Amino acid sequence: MASTFVKLESVMIIDDNEMDNLLNKIILEKYNYSQNIQLYNSPTVAIKDLTEGKITPDAIFVDINMPEMTGFEFVEAFEKIERPELLKAKLFIISSSDDKQDIRKAFSFKSVSKYLTKPLDIIQLTSE
Repeated sequence: MASTFVKLESVMIIDDNEMDNLLNKIILEKYNYSQNIQLYNSPTVAIKDLTEGKITPDAIFVDINMPEMTGFEFVEAFEKIERPELLKAKLFIISSSDDKQDIRKAFSFKSVSKYLTKPLDIIQLTSE
């Protein structure tokens, strides 16, 4: 399957489940979405690295249900980071849930580009 998207320089995946992180990384690499994929098990560490400028991803995939900080709490914190270069980042919520309330809440944030259900599906990701 030919890719219909521009390959991204850098991607961040945040999920407390290491297997989900690894699976999502493999899927993105398989379809040449990005070769520079940073995995985070901790949303608070991800926020710290974003705030400190240690990473400037083109796309961020964040799980909703995490014990330390929910995906929604992550998005709230992300939107408060004062780094204009982060405005170009596409932010994707990923979840095993297709709950309508979660989807509505996700799109209440200005930075959320898409709501994706697990497992990550390249067609779902690249469709408009």
